[in-house]
Amino acid sequence: PKSKLKTSFGYKGENKTNLLKLIESLQLKIDLLDNRTTVNQLLEVLTTNDYTKLDFKIYFEANTTAIRYFIDKIKHQFKDLKLSQIEKSDKFYTKNDNKLTAQNLSSSKQFNFKEKEIIDNIFKQMQ
Repeated sequence: PKSKLKTSFGYKGENKTNLLKLIESLQLKIDLLDNRTTVNQLLEVLTTNDYTKLDFKIYFEANTTAIRYFIDKIKHQFKDLKLSQIEKSDKFYTKNDNKLTAQNLSSSKQFNFKEKEIIDNIFKQMQ
């Protein structure tokens, strides 16, 4: 049988408050999101049971290296926050309106980049 199309990233948390605080801090410190997107919209796409029912897209302001790092740091909170699933969701775009693909996210993995320390500090504060 053909596998059912996934419509969720499988958020495992009960409480979305910490994830929201994290996104808000990243927005404040590194301009994670483009001005077309709110922190609540990103939270909703990440935690909803069916993102196909949401009629908005997520536009990131941050570069794909920082986005990839953010995804890597939160993916343990989800069953299915995989690069391929992010691409298939058709919900995530760069500030230049390019769709985030598994390929460009995959090739964006770097160990040293401008925002890394800031992102690390925000995650430390959240623990």
